[in-house]
Amino acid sequence: MELPQFKKFPAEIRRKIWLSALPSPRIYEPDNMAEYWSFDKPTRFLHEYSPPRVREACKEAYEACMSVGHFTFGCFRNTNIRGLWFNDTQDAIYYATLEQWYQTELKASEKTIISIEVALDVFLETGFENESFAACRHLVVALYIDSRCPIASVHMDELPRKLSVFRALDGRNYLTWAELRDMLLKTREGKILANAGKPGIYKGTLILEAVEAFRKGDNRDDPERLF
Repeated sequence: MELPQFKKFPAEIRRKIWLSALPSPRIYEPDNMAEYWSFDKPTRFLHEYSPPRVREACKEAYEACMSVGHFTFGCFRNTNIRGLWFNDTQDAIYYATLEQWYQTELKASEKTIISIEVALDVFLETGFENESFAACRHLVVALYIDSRCPIASVHMDELPRKLSVFRALDGRNYLTWAELRDMLLKTREGKILANAGKPGIYKGTLILEAVEAFRKGDNRDDPERLF
């Protein structure tokens, strides 16, 4: 279909149109298959997608597309070699298990989603001072029971209840989101002070929030989904 009047729009309007044609936000969850964790192989995900089709429309569409995203996750520590297209402004990487965090060179994107298990066992320890986390500006803790790992490995009955977001299991009161958020912020502040002279550690504003997440049914209707 041809749109002969399209070129008459101002450049900023055309750019907004191209950007609005990009796919909706996607969440990339690393695959747990052990054979994929190799320096010289691409990072693999549970679901992968081909590059946005709109980038093939014309040079202007290509430039708009690549201004908000890039090819990554490829061979040799996530280069563009055999990589996937990732929208830096809206896509996210999700770590549901410790294996997904430790057994990949991927680490963080600008928006990173982690499970409660990863928040407790990684980010209350070394997560914030990891140079690979420097790209993250928005950290989200997913609050939901994943059958692959416990909702939390600790419970704090003696702490005052603030916001009952973390569910109670087996009659035990687990750590609340308000408490965990405070612990994460204090841990990050301490890591920043301890590494004040080191480059590569992000010291600016970090958005920290929690979302209640549920796994939905498998949707294969996306024309750009590879598997």
